[in-house]
Amino acid sequence: MTEKITDFDEVAAPPMLQFHDYGMGEFDARHRIGPVYCSHFDLLATHSGCVEIQFADNQSVKLPAGQALLVSPHMRFAGASLEPVSRVSVQHFLPVNCEGAGYPNILKRLCGRRGDWEAFVAPPVEVLADIERAVELSRRPPSPTLHQVRESILLLILSLLIDKPAARMVPGAVGEDFSDLTQWMLGRLDQPLTLEDMAQFVGRSASHFRALFRKQMGCPPIYYLHHLRHSEASRLLRETAMPIKAVARRVGYDQLTHFYRFFKSFSDYTPAEYRRIYYVKG
Repeated sequence: MTEKITDFDEVAAPPMLQFHDYGMGEFDARHRIGPVYCSHFDLLATHSGCVEIQFADNQSVKLPAGQALLVSPHMRFAGASLEPVSRVSVQHFLPVNCEGAGYPNILKRLCGRRGDWEAFVAPPVEVLADIERAVELSRRPPSPTLHQVRESILLLILSLLIDKPAARMVPGAVGEDFSDLTQWMLGRLDQPLTLEDMAQFVGRSASHFRALFRKQMGCPPIYYLHHLRHSEASRLLRETAMPIKAVARRVGYDQLTHFYRFFKSFSDYTPAEYRRIYYVKG
């Protein structure tokens, strides 16, 4: 009796997501994004630099490196780089078969959303690495198996973003502009920064600044500082061969044991484990 070998592609599950163009590129202040008005979701992420996204209702949000933005269908927006060069990725997708059996809850929450947006100011640093992987996979020849892999990665990205309330900015809550503060913090990650230092930079009392920052950004100032340190450390581990001890000093940790404890509290990986998994050769 001859056993029939079934091609996995032949039994692929019905698609949960419809993918449109993915992309990543660098642009400067002379080049603009859009205006864009689409019938699908747009997930934008800033990998370096800083961009500003403007919406049709005259609201805007600034996205420094490490932040992401999810724009729902039928929400008009445009954007521009606020730095000499910014590197931004975009993923276009649309949930389909929303009533299917076993449909993921994270996609059910997106089905039917129209004309809104939400920003993610302190997403887990692995999100950027997963987004880069998703963009790379989008360039490969399509197949049902590859489609399932891309769905799995996007589901992971969305879960890490949407299921992390402390990292979400309330849509429309863009009254106070902390982009200058973010750039100031990024230039001083190797220094000990306090709540009082940040408050002094923006000209507020410590208590007023803490309350204003949390309301605007969705997380406490010190948590956001830790996120920036972790994001920069992860980038250096992922993109350079810099010794781990030097990476630790670059983000303000002289004691390697303290850096290991800090890094693992954010990502569940030690710095050495993270580099082994995500290091980009060449």
